[in-house]
Amino acid sequence: MVDKVIYCCATLCCMEYEVYTDGSCKGNPGPGGIGAVVYRDGALEYTFSQGYYRTTNNRMELRAVIEVLKKYGAVDTITIWTDSEYVRKGITQWMRGWKENGWMRLERGRKQPIKNVDLWKELDVLVKEHVVFKWVKGHSNEEGNEKADRLAVMASSRGPFEHDSGFSR
Repeated sequence: MVDKVIYCCATLCCMEYEVYTDGSCKGNPGPGGIGAVVYRDGALEYTFSQGYYRTTNNRMELRAVIEVLKKYGAVDTITIWTDSEYVRKGITQWMRGWKENGWMRLERGRKQPIKNVDLWKELDVLVKEHVVFKWVKGHSNEEGNEKADRLAVMASSRGPFEHDSGFSR
């Protein structure tokens, strides 16, 4: 019995996940949505979408990644494809400096709090070494990105809707 459990766990840990995420907003701010498409070892495994009553596009781009990492963050290898340079650069280039500066950034020579700090802090906890971020050009006929976009747009229009806790304007 123990051998079977160990074998199953080893099999799950060796799988490779490719995930496409996208966010959408009708107006900015306005109703928003997220979409995610998950491939495991090259085969479609899971899709996800969620609508939000009032939010911004950047918050939806971030929230899509957060929701995926909550569900799949413990797998061995995960590549997240995003068409948002804000998300990719924020995680791969800017976050270290924000953290060192107390989650502040320089704007016109003055320190300002970074926007969407609640979501960036949540991502900081969720992103591990085995998570790789890659950029894909939006609306470039990349199947996973197109599906994630359709899911996000549909969710921003039809819901079901939740409140975007942390958003205030």
